[in-house]
Amino acid sequence: MTEIPPDEVSTQLMNQFLEKCDVAIFVYDSSDEFSWMQVLDIYWKVSRLAENNGFNLQYLFVAAKSDLEQKKFIQEDSSRVCNHMNLRPPMFVNHKLRGRTVFQIILLAAQRPDRNILSRKAKWINFVLYSFSAVGVTMLGGLAAIHLRKNKNMKERRQNQKLSHT
Repeated sequence: MTEIPPDEVSTQLMNQFLEKCDVAIFVYDSSDEFSWMQVLDIYWKVSRLAENNGFNLQYLFVAAKSDLEQKKFIQEDSSRVCNHMNLRPPMFVNHKLRGRTVFQIILLAAQRPDRNILSRKAKWINFVLYSFSAVGVTMLGGLAAIHLRKNKNMKERRQNQKLSHT
């Protein structure tokens, strides 16, 4: 098991390093939104490199400090994002959680390497399709509003023309 600090990811990610890995585990502070965004960025770098070199890694997100109440929206967001990318939702751990340590969570992931392995391209396509569908619905709503407004303006002009001719 090797820990790579966030600021050393670019220098540490080499083919020889990833070749030895079965599971890439991303631990972040669930009470800090910046920590989640940073881990997500690192995940994309690692998954891109692994896929480009033909390595079959399993990815696991571990959210520490999940007992803190003030940032529940980060937990919900991270679970939603993982779901959209067809990844296992983050494992939430805290000092109050008995019987389940980060090490045990890592062992579970290593014992089931076939779970949640989906190519990065497929994950990206799912994410893009979801995003475009949301944008598409918004655009359709906007176009419908413009069309209705034009129709309303046309009707008003016709009525004004009829009134001016009579």
